[in-house]
Amino acid sequence: MTMKKPRIHVLALGGTIAMVQGGKAVRPGLLAENLISAIPELSQLANFNAETVSKLGSFDLTLDSLLKLATHIQNISDRRIADGVVITQGTDTLEETAFLLDTVLDVKIPVVVIGAMRNPLMISADGPGNLLAAVRTIISPEVRESEGKLGVLVTMLDTIHTARHVAKTDSSRIDAFSSPPTGPMGVLVEDRVYIHMYPDRNWKIAFIGICSGISAAMQDHPKQVGLVTVGLDESGGFLRALCESEDLLGY
Repeated sequence: MTMKKPRIHVLALGGTIAMVQGGKAVRPGLLAENLISAIPELSQLANFNAETVSKLGSFDLTLDSLLKLATHIQNISDRRIADGVVITQGTDTLEETAFLLDTVLDVKIPVVVIGAMRNPLMISADGPGNLLAAVRTIISPEVRESEGKLGVLVTMLDTIHTARHVAKTDSSRIDAFSSPPTGPMGVLVEDRVYIHMYPDRNWKIAFIGICSGISAAMQDHPKQVGLVTVGLDESGGFLRALCESEDLLGY
């Protein structure tokens, strides 16, 4: 008897993985279906629904747009129209997207975020390999049968990270992502997925208790929070200006 192939929804946001030639530079332009069609092997692994959400650099993504994305993913899961979701985007804010989705989603299907360090016009572009690895991660029994207990994952360079621990630790190398506190959750060796450890999700239980789940988190109007780096012998001028401003400089 022929096994029914999994249904995977690919949501494309733009980024290096979707770059095309744009005059003297490159710009995000590939659609979700272009990313899928570039890997003929994918059609053997799953059935795909391709959706291009945006064609932006990840630095142009906003909290509002990502919360709308989360609502869409939640709807896909609740309606049971897919067995897994892959989000493709730029790498600059990939870890933030993964953690935000991990925080607000309450889904029973795997959700994997990927990107690329080399655009499709370069030799040895890594985007197709990352998308293939994401699909293999989703369809692996260990991940599919977890019923969402692993949280949102990031799959880059045949390495599987949890959203809570992953970080872009190098902006110039192809192996830019790592999980400094714990190491990766798993790896892919050719077409096989190996899970090394299962994440502690107690923080998620605590968050749901505080925020009453996804609806409360999405209804709150996002607030601007400034991140200030303070170095050795810092004069503190920016912090003083911030505190003395009547509107906290908009933060």
